[in-house]
Amino acid sequence: MELERNYDAILIGPLGDPRVPDGRHAREIILGIRHKLDLYFGYQRIKVYDSWMNPLKNSADSGIDFFLIRENVESSLPKIGGNLYRGTDNEIATQSFLYTRRAVERFIRTAFQFARDNGRHRIVLVHKNTLMTHLHELWIRIFQETATTFPEAESEIVTIDTLMYDLLNDPGKFEVIVAPELIADLIADVSLFLQGGYGLAYISEINPGIIGTFRITQNSAVKMAGHNRANPFGAMLATIDLLRYLDLKESADVVEKAVSQTLCKHMVTIDMGGIIGTEEVGNYVCEFITEQLQSKSPESS
Repeated sequence: MELERNYDAILIGPLGDPRVPDGRHAREIILGIRHKLDLYFGYQRIKVYDSWMNPLKNSADSGIDFFLIRENVESSLPKIGGNLYRGTDNEIATQSFLYTRRAVERFIRTAFQFARDNGRHRIVLVHKNTLMTHLHELWIRIFQETATTFPEAESEIVTIDTLMYDLLNDPGKFEVIVAPELIADLIADVSLFLQGGYGLAYISEINPGIIGTFRITQNSAVKMAGHNRANPFGAMLATIDLLRYLDLKESADVVEKAVSQTLCKHMVTIDMGGIIGTEEVGNYVCEFITEQLQSKSPESS
């Protein structure tokens, strides 16, 4: 594939076209790239940069900063199923999930390694074994087996019910959350609520050591085009992850600090309670980046 041959990382913006109301083309592009590049490891960082962004009154100082990690290939395969007697009172609908040991084992081992590489020691597997008995029992067994080879990690297995309660009660205690995609989608929605809203939504999807894509997961918001109202922070957070993936740590730190300063000063778009537009937010971030670079230059010392 040309992307794999010629690029190390890809930044993907929102996909959408009002001429395709069901968004089918966007799904085909996203899934096509994901499966052809084998981007089996998906993650997003949930970090609250300032207490005003978190709506939970009891967790303003909890230091929310965790990774949500999802299996990204088998979870998103077309589900086996169909309809019988469609459109009648006797209609039957069925759909089945499928996981293989090879894919789950590969993913969970990478998750433990990712936690180690990022200095995270507590890793939680989330499941719904009471409903998806065979599927999630496989995940639990493989997670337990893999944990024995990472003795430095504090591993835990919880149901999605328990996780949601804890996430809304004490989110600061989490470091790495691992889940199948369907469950991870639910956790992601709650996490964005904690983090500041859908304007910060993005996901990093990688084939470790091969290639990574960094995608803004907000809708394309075609109706907002030209109105200077779109939230740019999701794109900025995706860019930070892209820079870290390329081992450009210093550049990533500069951009992240600029984003943090902008958010802490409440220089945000209207969807986050601000009074400025997309362009103004971008200008503030660029100004903070310029200030950092100037302070580091030989002439400033």
